[in-house]
Amino acid sequence: MGKLLAVELWRPSAGFFTTKTSNRIIKEAEINLSILAGPGAGKTEILAQRANFLLQTGVCKPPQKILALSLKVDAASNIKKRVGLRCTREQSCRFESSTFDSFFMSIVRRFVTMLPAWISIPADFDICRFDDNWWRDYERSVLNGRPCDYRSTFTDPDCHSPLDLSQKPDSEVIKIWNYCTQMNIVDYSMCRSMAYTIVKNHGSVRVLILSTYKFLFLDEFQDTTDLQYKFIQTVFGYSDVVITAVGDTNQMIMGFAGANLKNFSICYSVRTHQYLSLNHYISLNYAF
Repeated sequence: MGKLLAVELWRPSAGFFTTKTSNRIIKEAEINLSILAGPGAGKTEILAQRANFLLQTGVCKPPQKILALSLKVDAASNIKKRVGLRCTREQSCRFESSTFDSFFMSIVRRFVTMLPAWISIPADFDICRFDDNWWRDYERSVLNGRPCDYRSTFTDPDCHSPLDLSQKPDSEVIKIWNYCTQMNIVDYSMCRSMAYTIVKNHGSVRVLILSTYKFLFLDEFQDTTDLQYKFIQTVFGYSDVVITAVGDTNQMIMGFAGANLKNFSICYSVRTHQYLSLNHYISLNYAF
C-alpha cells in the first residue's frame, strides 16, 4: 500500500479553493450529507475532492471502497476520471463509479440464481430497449395481435416490471418475462426489479455490499426516482455506510421517468440548513 497522508496535512488539488463549509463536507467521515447547489457550484468536484481525501488519507481503509452512483454514463465517467488523475492507481481502484442501471445489472448477473423460482432469466442476458416496435412484435408473436395490458409507456415505463418480484405477478406479466427468457433479453426496469428483489430477500447479499463499500456518493440526486431511492434505502439504510448526495432541484430533467423532488424534501426535514458557498447543504444522519 502506498504512503498515506496525515489528515491534517492533506490539501485539495491545485486550483481548488475550499471554504470552511466545503472543507467540512470533504472531510466528513461519519455523518450522511445532502448537498443542494446550483449550476457551476462545483458539486462533482466536491465529490472528487472528497474521494481524494478519503483514499489518500486512509479514512476509507483498505480494502473497503467508495461507490459513486450517477444517473448518466458521462457523469459516472467524469468523476471516475477526476479521481484517477489525482490518486495512485492502487487508491483509485477502490473508487467505483457506476450508473444505477449498471450497478443493478452487476448484482443481477452475479446473484441471478437467488431470484424467485418463477423467474428463469439467464445471467448472460442482453439489454434491450422495449420501444414501440418491440411491443408491436411481442403483441403480434405472443398475443396474436392483442394489445398488451402491461405495455410500458413514456409515462409508465415500469408497468411490466413491479419493483418487488417476490410474489408471482399477474399472468400477463409472467408471460412477458417468459418471452424475455426465451429471447435472453431484459430491459433496465427488469434489472432494477431483479436487483431489488435479490437484496430485499437475501441478507447475505446486502451484507456483502455493505462490507465492500464504506462510503456512497449519489450524484444528480434530484433525478433519483422513487424506485432507485427505495433500493438505496433497502441496501444502505440503517448501516454504517456514510452517504453523500449532491444535486440541484432546479435542474431536474427526469421527472417523466419518475424522479421525485420529495426525496430532497424528505431529507430537508431532518436538520437545520447550513451553507455551501451561496448554496445550501444539510445533514442527513437519519434520512437513510
